[in-house]
Amino acid sequence: MFLVFARCGAYFDYPLYMLLFLTKAHNLRTLAYHSYLREFLPLDDAHGLHAFAGMVVSFEVMSHSFWHLLRWGLNGDIGLLWRDQTRVTGLLSLLCTPLIAWPMLFPRLKKAMFFEWRKALHYLSIVWGICICFHAPASHIFFLIGIPVVVYLLDYLYGFARRIHSVPTLQMTRLGSNIEIVFENPPGFSSVGSGYVYLCLPWISRFQWHALSIMAQASKENHSAVCIAVVGDWTKKLHQVLAKPSVRPGWIYGPFPSPYSTAGNYDNLIAVASGIGITPALCILANLKDTRKVSVIWISRDPSLLEYYLNTVEFDSGAWTWIFYTGRSQLQVSKAMLRRNPRVRLCNGRPNLEVVIAGIVNNTESKMPMPSELVAKSQTFHHEIQSCCESDVNAVHNTFERALSTYSLKELFDLACVDADVAAEPVVDARQMNRAAFSMFLRQTFHVSESKMSDGAIDELFASMDIDGNGWVDYDEFAVTVRGLGLDVTKAGKPQLKHSMTMVDIREESSASIETEQALSSWQLLYCGGSEHVVKALKKIGKQYKIDFKVESFNW
Repeated sequence: MFLVFARCGAYFDYPLYMLLFLTKAHNLRTLAYHSYLREFLPLDDAHGLHAFAGMVVSFEVMSHSFWHLLRWGLNGDIGLLWRDQTRVTGLLSLLCTPLIAWPMLFPRLKKAMFFEWRKALHYLSIVWGICICFHAPASHIFFLIGIPVVVYLLDYLYGFARRIHSVPTLQMTRLGSNIEIVFENPPGFSSVGSGYVYLCLPWISRFQWHALSIMAQASKENHSAVCIAVVGDWTKKLHQVLAKPSVRPGWIYGPFPSPYSTAGNYDNLIAVASGIGITPALCILANLKDTRKVSVIWISRDPSLLEYYLNTVEFDSGAWTWIFYTGRSQLQVSKAMLRRNPRVRLCNGRPNLEVVIAGIVNNTESKMPMPSELVAKSQTFHHEIQSCCESDVNAVHNTFERALSTYSLKELFDLACVDADVAAEPVVDARQMNRAAFSMFLRQTFHVSESKMSDGAIDELFASMDIDGNGWVDYDEFAVTVRGLGLDVTKAGKPQLKHSMTMVDIREESSASIETEQALSSWQLLYCGGSEHVVKALKKIGKQYKIDFKVESFNW
């Protein structure tokens, strides 16, 4: 009976053993995705299938081993465990399994371990796979598992030789508490505007490759960009290095298809994002807004990130963009920016996702107006932003508050001094800046336009900084002025490593439903971010209204 239990579990898992390796053959999967096979296979989200198979196998291996050990123990034959090929390979596989799977499976264990350790242990799967190949010769497992293992290894070698691109000029800069990296597409880099890449920065770590959503850079032809949230040791080191914008070399592996690659199969898209999860939404926006309706719902607490994309991205004028700002700093958005696209609406606070999604669908399908309470809330917030931006005093305060969320006080002063080297007047002391350098610092480094801060306001601010009246500002004078604005400089330039990703209130604030009789098979709902609460709410909405729902996440 115990033998039957052990073998039934093993035979059930044979297909899962194969999937563990085939789903990580990235290059083969990408080739298959661009063929007719994608109509039948889940090639856009193979990692989800890999994670599911790994979870089942990790527990089944324990169960399989338990029944064998119990059988041998009761018969007094426990010594069989190390006497022949089948049992020795089984023992090695059993020992490897928790090291491979559990650091990826259990959140507490994942947080307690360094990424390098988890990744290195995960590569024990090669040893595990080879052991399984020789575990049960009578069942022809060598061919069943050996072929997927060989396919994975060949795919890895091909990718190492042909798909890893050297990029000598990665243009990196801090973007609030995040990091943006822009690069020119290297020869052979085939980007269709969606998907993800692996990034390696050897001057940070030669062994770490991180998966990141990719998007086309709107302002530069044949350029792509990735945006990185500071959430771990590797990203923290990178953020510290970028005390000023930098150009360094790196390696790019990919691109590969992701769940957002399926967006082209639908007429109407609603891309929901939390924080830096806006990146893949902007990707499909840039590529599909001319032929589809791409609506965006974005929840962000980072004012620098929000303002940057408001200034640089052309959102779909035929669809809705609802941005919910949950930060504390005052936004700096000009009247022209707010009026450029009347369908781009900003709100202060957390959204009721069902109300917003139902409003977008009803407006698009049945020409019904957006919910009046939502529109009124947006209008109020727009007026608050405009009234604040009209004041030079507020503009000065907000500009430095925003800058201090990205750089420390010393880093800010160093940036201004660097700009002083190319100022109109020669700088006597490289540790000082004059009025021209200060103006250049505001205009070019932080993109402070005249509509945000007039030349008169800059003159007045510089005069207040120049305490000794010699026409030059040193670090002490600079620090006194910034502290005099009442800003907290103790945490300046330190990224928030633990973002609150439970910011979305999914409780029903008011009744909402999709009232159209039109079929919703032409709609797709997508999400990228780190909030399980949002995923749960969106799954419920997708199931309720029969809207296809996809999630993109690289929390590996």
